[in-house]
Amino acid sequence: MKRPLRAVVVGTSFGGRVHVPALQAAGFEVVAVVGRDPERTRARARDLGVEHALTSVEEALTLPDIDAVTVSTPPDAHTEPVLAAIAHGKHVLCEKPFALDARDGQAMYDAAVAAGVVHMCCFEFRWRPEEAVAKRAIDGGFLGSVEFATCVQITALVAGGVHQAFNEEWWFDRARGGGILNASGSHYIDRFRMWFGEVEAVSARLQIVGDHSADDAEDTYTMTLRMSSGATAFIQQCSASWGESFRTIRAVGDRGSVWVGRDSSRCPTISRCHPNHPGVPTIPSTRSPSWNCRGSFDWPSAFATRSTPRTRTSRRTSARRRAPRSAMR
Repeated sequence: MKRPLRAVVVGTSFGGRVHVPALQAAGFEVVAVVGRDPERTRARARDLGVEHALTSVEEALTLPDIDAVTVSTPPDAHTEPVLAAIAHGKHVLCEKPFALDARDGQAMYDAAVAAGVVHMCCFEFRWRPEEAVAKRAIDGGFLGSVEFATCVQITALVAGGVHQAFNEEWWFDRARGGGILNASGSHYIDRFRMWFGEVEAVSARLQIVGDHSADDAEDTYTMTLRMSSGATAFIQQCSASWGESFRTIRAVGDRGSVWVGRDSSRCPTISRCHPNHPGVPTIPSTRSPSWNCRGSFDWPSAFATRSTPRTRTSRRTSARRRAPRSAMR
């Protein structure tokens, strides 16, 4: 019987809340957590059932049979542990934002490629059911030629100060990689890169609209992107708005649209022109093969109804909840 893959998690805040349980659920043996405060690291390791509580990345990397390292430190502390793990030949998963600047990001990427290790940045929302279904609709031509996409999110995330799930020590410190663009906007940029290819041109503005110091990192941003597919993508996010939260993500093609609303546990809505319109791809009628998430959703049901121009699936994921706020650190 093969032994389980063994991992080290660097960073005990988000790393302890998310990385350790996720690795354990995936069958990894998390053998060590690495933090700055010895007492706090020991307490979190004990609560998580992790054997080693360490304050040195190098010491963790000398433990026997370590296969992978995940890095969930503040953004300004990614480069050193990532490069150390790569130097020891370990596979690496690093939290976003990947680096404070392109130079450090390129250095980590080049080192991983040269070492031949598996390397990835944490953009976990790529695998949420609604994200996968929307991408499949776009890639499969169900929307025709997509020329426009938008993502708007307005929340009170930091309207009254930093949420307790986040690290107040650095979250508003622009020099350390704080701010809503790095914390959350990076996910939205990644979404559109997955859907439409690389960014070819960008126009953007960062703002502080809440009751924060002018020296703080931004709580609001607006950007327009030209994607390599030819689509124009608009992203706007404000995390300092009192009142009800709002979110919508939509891609618009010449044959239909797909969008995801605030309740992201729902599968996306897909609205199309009449199914007999010339140029519209044939809608799959088979339910096999299926794309499944926790045994509760298979994607063909999102495209199976042909009697009306507008189709909305009623199947939902088994977990009736939104993404945890801590998912944005």
